[in-house]
Amino acid sequence: VRVGYAGQNGHPYYAVGRELVRRGLMTKDEVSMQSLRAWLKAHPDQAADLMFTNKSYVFFRTLDGEGPIGGEGVALTPGRSLAIDRARLPY
Repeated sequence: VRVGYAGQNGHPYYAVGRELVRRGLMTKDEVSMQSLRAWLKAHPDQAADLMFTNKSYVFFRTLDGEGPIGGEGVALTPGRSLAIDRARLPY
């Protein structure tokens, strides 16, 4: 199944690693993707509560046809398409 970005709910992102540090369960230096995954796996009874501290959600939609879809809504071309920051450079 191919998926593409469909939107988000508008809430600011809140890092779950920051929440583990705030709760005193990890130090800032201990936080990594690997340590977060290990903590969630080791504490399944607390995982949902931790994940719900981040109120930001990203939504996806299924895609038909070619490519991943770029910001202009057209399929990206391998080896040719570029990522740009629309706040700094218009299409």
